[in-house]
Amino acid sequence: MSRLKLLIIAVFPLIFTACASLNEDECKLANWEAIGYEDGNKGYGQAQIGKHRSACAKHGVAPDLATYQQGHQRGARAFCNPSRAYSMGKRGSQYKGMCPKDLEPAFIKAYRAGKKVHLASQRVKALQDKNNKQESELKTIKTQLKAKEGLLISPQGNVAQKASLLLEIKDLNQRSGQLDSQIKQTDKELALARTQLNHISSTTRF
Repeated sequence: MSRLKLLIIAVFPLIFTACASLNEDECKLANWEAIGYEDGNKGYGQAQIGKHRSACAKHGVAPDLATYQQGHQRGARAFCNPSRAYSMGKRGSQYKGMCPKDLEPAFIKAYRAGKKVHLASQRVKALQDKNNKQESELKTIKTQLKAKEGLLISPQGNVAQKASLLLEIKDLNQRSGQLDSQIKQTDKELALARTQLNHISSTTRF
């Protein structure tokens, strides 16, 4: 295929997002080789043509399967490189098994490396969220303690109310102590998770 034809395919105005439906004009004027290339280069399998077939059937147009497959094969080979695989794994994107057999081993290796980074990142995020939640609860408890201690020393209130406040303060102090211990443990886990993430990120680049 000439460079001029490749350029025409690359800039052809009817190239579209693969998940979008084609309208009547797009179906009638569709460059199926370009569409196949675009689908393949985005990581969609050849089954993606089924969506185009359904969209175009409404307008009495059937896709050119052979031409689509030719474009898709080229697009798939462009898609299936280790750098792309690593980025997909790192984002947590799903690999749908559409790479050619000769490219798939290297692709999967890089994808799994990126997935390790993703999982390590998710671990850090989960621990950070946990830490934030614990810190927020502790802050709320300290505010409640201050308020209740103020009521306790206030001249207002009878003996029964003071006794109830003492019990509430005791429970809040107990919970505050538990949270302090939990936060310290979470901090340790978070520090370790960040170290692991940095190590994995620095040793699994593609």
